Amino acid sequence: MDNYLILSEDGKTLRGVIKDRLPSRICIPEGVTKINDKVFYNCKEIEEIELPNSLLYIGEQSFIHCESLKRIIIPDNVKSIGSYAFCGCYSLNEVHLPSTIRIIDNHVFSGCKSLKRISIPHTVYKIRHGAFRECESLQEFTLPPLLTTISAGMFSKCRSLKTIEIHNGITTIDNWAFEACSFEQITLPASIRRIGIGAFSACLSLSSVTIPYGVEVIDNAAFRFCKSLKRIVIPDSVNRIGSSVFSGCDSLEHIVLPMFLRRIENGTFFGCPLKNISLPYSVEEIGSKAFSYCKLEKITLPNSLKKIGERAFGWCYYLEEVVIQSENVQIDKTAFWGCTNKQFFYKD
Repeated sequence: MDNYLILSEDGKTLRGVIKDRLPSRICIPEGVTKINDKVFYNCKEIEEIELPNSLLYIGEQSFIHCESLKRIIIPDNVKSIGSYAFCGCYSLNEVHLPSTIRIIDNHVFSGCKSLKRISIPHTVYKIRHGAFRECESLQEFTLPPLLTTISAGMFSKCRSLKTIEIHNGITTIDNWAFEACSFEQITLPASIRRIGIGAFSACLSLSSVTIPYGVEVIDNAAFRFCKSLKRIVIPDSVNRIGSSVFSGCDSLEHIVLPMFLRRIENGTFFGCPLKNISLPYSVEEIGSKAFSYCKLEKITLPNSLKKIGERAFGWCYYLEEVVIQSENVQIDKTAFWGCTNKQFFYKD
């Protein structure tokens, strides 16, 4: 037996290693069923690890920051891989997972900056938050069919990720799930109900998004800084659009709002080059800085409107005509701050 491995008395658990004796190639002997937590923590010289067919469990952070590890094959009997197990394995470029895996835990492959390919078995029904965060070389990914939620930060800052098919059955895209990815277009399935906070934030190449009827919530900053997004139609099923959802979308010129929307939140369209927009007759409140720095030339405020927040239309330098249909609307004194050419028209 290799004298750098520390095994339990029965030889079934790898409890630790003697780090100053480790070679670049590690072979864990048959009979080992479990690798304890943090066994290979920060072992930066390891390039290759051969795992035994007897292995069932890989502990939390077991290979974290093994920065020279390039490839690993998980044996067919492995049932569980602990959170952060391969986090920060910067050189890892290929992973094969067996069909015995049901759950991919938190941040398992987070920070694997060279990872280009990973095979996810159809048996996986849950991938927890941050599992592939900052896998900067990952270009495409196939979601397993049993998955119903794309978890928080799952692909956050996967800057090369261009292709992913979101299948019917996914109901939630959680917070920051696809932050700073490289999609050019996204078509969401009819099963989606919620798009989480920052879900597609800073997807700089995203120019086209298809949102299906059935989506109910588009949460805060969901599409913030999507600088290539030019137009979007939000279906009537959406009852809440969060704050700053389209803030910093420098190319957004056309949007259709849902029929039953009651509030336009703070900063929703901050800095968008919108020239015109039709507000639905259900809108009761426009939050602060909702349309600041837009290129609106005319705006009609519907009869349903009760309140306009501070700087809601601030610095809309091109705004010349404001048509107010409501007699009882409360307008903050700074609502039209910096709109030097505006004229108000009251219309029954």
